[in-house]
Amino acid sequence: MATTVRSTSRSATHSRRPGGQAKGLEFDAVVVVDPAGILAQSPMGGRDLYVAVTRATRRLTVAYDGELPDVLSRLATKSTM
Repeated sequence: MATTVRSTSRSATHSRRPGGQAKGLEFDAVVVVDPAGILAQSPMGGRDLYVAVTRATRRLTVAYDGELPDVLSRLATKSTM
């Protein structure tokens, strides 16, 4: 599984790139998909996840199934349903 950072800007430009290729870049919005998978994919998974979640300047969306990894637990919100 490759770590992918997908970004969008006001001009509706989309970019998908492995998390390692996003290092040093910034995007208006970033969608991080399957953070647990990013952590598990390699010994550098923690670094890759850090790079992915720190690329957003305005909006970060994290898409996941199940539980968030402990390192992202502060992002979780309780459902009122």
